[in-house]
Amino acid sequence: MKNIIRAPLKIFFSWIFREEINDLYYSITEHRILKKQYEKELSNITSQESPVNILFRNWADDYFKEYLLNTELSVQVVVEEMRNENPFLKYCTLKTFKENLKNYCLKKGFVLNPYYKTQPDGRILKTISGKVTEMIYIQTLK
Repeated sequence: MKNIIRAPLKIFFSWIFREEINDLYYSITEHRILKKQYEKELSNITSQESPVNILFRNWADDYFKEYLLNTELSVQVVVEEMRNENPFLKYCTLKTFKENLKNYCLKKGFVLNPYYKTQPDGRILKTISGKVTEMIYIQTLK
């Protein structure tokens, strides 16, 4: 008789505790994910800059003078000049170049490729000598 009464109670309480354990598991998992995201953001803010970023910033400070700002420049020409100028930046990929240029513009207070000049994909494309060329435009806020 005891076993008959205990079985439904045991099932009932195991179901309640299972739900609580699942909720606890998901909240702990969510907490861990949020903690990892927070630590990643914090490390991005407090981390030392890589040598490539420092070299790029130094090159960009010398390269982007007032007469090259607020004008459209060919990405290929700028990347080639960067690679020729500094042998350590010789193997900088186009993706790395764009990321470094974006960070450089943010730190300097410039706008890279303002929305009114770009296509929906965020790029500026021009036809030069019958060839489609990607351009960059660095706008100062003066």
